[in-house]
Amino acid sequence: MTEQVMQSESKSKEVLKPVLRLRRNGSSLDNEDGIVLIIVLITLLLLSILGTTLLDSTTSELKITGNSHNNQVAFYSADAALQFAETYSQIYLSLNGNTTTWPAAGGHSLNSNFAEGVATGTSYNVITLPNNSTVQVKVEFVGSGNLPPGYGTQEDSSLGGSTSFKANYFVSTAIATEPNNSSATIEAQIAKVVPQ
Repeated sequence: MTEQVMQSESKSKEVLKPVLRLRRNGSSLDNEDGIVLIIVLITLLLLSILGTTLLDSTTSELKITGNSHNNQVAFYSADAALQFAETYSQIYLSLNGNTTTWPAAGGHSLNSNFAEGVATGTSYNVITLPNNSTVQVKVEFVGSGNLPPGYGTQEDSSLGGSTSFKANYFVSTAIATEPNNSSATIEAQIAKVVPQ
């Protein structure tokens, strides 16, 4: 009888094994098939956030670079117009005892070929540079006086005596405006040496 009991026990264990195996495989706690999908979705979310951040950063950097470029163009345009105002002889021929500001009444315009026109609504001259930037320029006569130090006159060498030259002093202002409200204003003092 003991043999029969042992056989029946071994049969019952064999019957129970598949049942236990089915329960373990069918249980939702032991099923790992969906974890890959969750990991892929989390990774995709993190990469999307990283991509959006990089895109936003790149866009900001491009705007900063563009504004910096516009500021440089405005500065160099104003500088070019100021150098033009320092050397354009028509300005200083028109500034005599009666007229102290160029332009005298209303503004003038000069294109890149120095052809004159009339600029309305401004007390500055409007100069168009070869890069198609427009700059407003004004030159004002401040006064006359002794030559600035360093011109090699007798006063500079402490020999005394008077010189036969004087200096006419001017203040020149150039205002350049570029896109995105970029602008540059440069002001310079100019001394022109003339006979007394």
